[in-house]
Amino acid sequence: MQQVNSKLRNARMRLGLTVTQVAEQCTARGAKVDSGQISRYERGIHAPEPRTRVVLAEILGVDAATDFGPGALIEDESEAAV
Repeated sequence: MQQVNSKLRNARMRLGLTVTQVAEQCTARGAKVDSGQISRYERGIHAPEPRTRVVLAEILGVDAATDFGPGALIEDESEAAV
């Protein structure tokens, strides 16, 4: 199964957005993050907070629950541990 960080990056690239553009859109919608934070999400270094997950999903046109939700994060973390 594709990891959350890969899904995030692929969705962003599919829309032709830069990490800076995504960060600006997040901040405009009340989820204050910078481009470095988006990059860390994409590299799997940090996981976005629940509110940020919802905002990212709205911006990127994906389902927050299945693509970026807590269940997806838990499943991906357990997959990495195997």
